[in-house]
Amino acid sequence: MKKILISEDEKKRILRMHVDKGYTSVINEQDVTPTPPAPVGKISRAKEINNQYFTTDPTGKALSINPVFVKFIQDNNINIKQANLQLVSFNNLQATMTGQDGKPILVNFAIFDGNIPADVNQQWTTALNQVRDKVNQLNSDPQNKQNLCFDVVKMRRNDKGNQVGCKTAWKEFEDFVKLTNYELLNSSRQMKKFLDSAPKWKTT
Repeated sequence: MKKILISEDEKKRILRMHVDKGYTSVINEQDVTPTPPAPVGKISRAKEINNQYFTTDPTGKALSINPVFVKFIQDNNINIKQANLQLVSFNNLQATMTGQDGKPILVNFAIFDGNIPADVNQQWTTALNQVRDKVNQLNSDPQNKQNLCFDVVKMRRNDKGNQVGCKTAWKEFEDFVKLTNYELLNSSRQMKKFLDSAPKWKTT
């Protein structure tokens, strides 16, 4: 039988194809080390399990209404089922997770935009002080004080106050809070606490 001669480069190309097809041994060719097919990565498996939770578990389905939140969970390798989030029953747009200190962490998953500023705690503290000062300023008005317009301890409007007498002060306060970005910063601060405390998938 006549031998077919091929170049060394062609031989290596054929051998590489042989390995790529999944064969783990090569006969009579010692200069090419076969590589077995790569196993499914742990991270891919973790994402698969998370996705199953988001699509089959009742709580997971509620959490998945915000695709940005789902992406945040996957990108940060969070074991969402093990986090054991409990929906806040009155609106199903928030959830809580028990932190490492035993206290609840609020998770505003429905409005989360995926952005957590690096200095979120500092920004939130600044906004908090601004809101506190505004409440105290408005409450120093004798009329507002008499009408019980504000809860100065919780730094918010007092809905049990005089609805007519407090209307102007409440509007001024709510407009000011929006300017400080206080609510969004508070939500982002809570999300950072959740990120820091949530259980992570092991990747090694």
